[in-house]
Amino acid sequence: MRWLGMVLFAAALGCGATPASEPEVSSTLPPVAVEPLVPGVWLHTSYRDIPPWGPLPTHGLVVDVDGRRVLVDTAWTDAQTDEILRWSTPPITAAVVTHAHQDKMGGVPALHAAGVETYAHPLSNVDAPTRGLTPAAHVLSFDGDAVSLFDGAFEVFYPGPGHTRDNVVVYLPASRVLFGGCLIRPGDADGLGNTADADVGHWADAVRGVQRRYRDAQVVVPSHGDPGGTELLSHTVDLAFAP
Repeated sequence: MRWLGMVLFAAALGCGATPASEPEVSSTLPPVAVEPLVPGVWLHTSYRDIPPWGPLPTHGLVVDVDGRRVLVDTAWTDAQTDEILRWSTPPITAAVVTHAHQDKMGGVPALHAAGVETYAHPLSNVDAPTRGLTPAAHVLSFDGDAVSLFDGAFEVFYPGPGHTRDNVVVYLPASRVLFGGCLIRPGDADGLGNTADADVGHWADAVRGVQRRYRDAQVVVPSHGDPGGTELLSHTVDLAFAP
């Protein structure tokens, strides 16, 4: 996969929350990649220069839903998100973002310019402007801890605070793919990554809630690092309890 060899950066930094105004190091970034994950689901990967480490990858999904496409998380920037939009045929018409950090919401203006309907947790829309990000057009109305979207094709679950106070996960029942975002750490991570906006004390409980709800998940996708199985959930719980 294109992001192999970049995971050490992700393990060190975790989900990027650096302000958009922070200067970037001068280098040539790897191109945006969109690669098949399972039938009807693609993994998109984009990069940002994080001094002094260099290019940091972040992942999201593109999902077929009844003849249209739905995006899970933007790329780091508008320009990168535009590349994903241009790639997709049929066009992407809706997007769900998993929390208010640049690697998840940095391309929201590009989505709005293209007429894409965007959805976020209410807290994400509160926090986005404080981080120089554009809020989603719609807030998710949760019935309890979860909301069903697109005629049941998506379930968005809010397990409580962990990486951020607003982090949600997205489950695709038809393909049994769980997008864990920055709440879930990759298999080779030795720490929780970026905890600047985290509730470390609740992180393990949040992941346990995900484990209980999605026992039948087959593919688990973290924001930074390789997809795996449900062992990534157990690994993240262990890291949350590490001294």
